[in-house]
Amino acid sequence: MGDIVFFSNDEIIIDVSKPDQDSRLQIANQIENSMGDMPVPLKLELYTLHKLAGSDGYYKQFVNEKGGNEIELKCLDNYAFCLKETFRARDYGE
Repeated sequence: MGDIVFFSNDEIIIDVSKPDQDSRLQIANQIENSMGDMPVPLKLELYTLHKLAGSDGYYKQFVNEKGGNEIELKCLDNYAFCLKETFRARDYGE
């Protein structure tokens, strides 16, 4: 299915980068279906992690069946934070 690459008290990260897109979605669906029996609510995110050049930051590019292109910025330094605010102003007119 995939290799566990990180495990903490609130997060498990499984590397599914080798399978193709359809296989990744199938793996995510299998995991999501097995989560229904858990005594605590769980959340599943399928994403590709990218390094932001010129900063210490990363961004998650989420994968979904609809082919959406949502991203979430992580571990931003001051420069990257300014970049995030610039995108927010552009996208939302703030």
